[in-house]
Amino acid sequence: MTDDPRPADADARRDRSERFGVLPPRIHPDDMVELAETRRTPEIPDSAPNETERALRNSAG
Repeated sequence: MTDDPRPADADARRDRSERFGVLPPRIHPDDMVELAETRRTPEIPDSAPNETERALRNSAG
């Protein structure tokens, strides 16, 4: 009896490949671009309802 695990590993790789397919190519950190939001968020006027008032107004009941 041989203790060579390679045939079992090959079968496992084949089964895994058949089940899950092929992974997409790896993305390298040099290929990534960091984005920064440049738009300002709209200012909320003081007369606007606060979070509690909105929850009470929009609640079912």
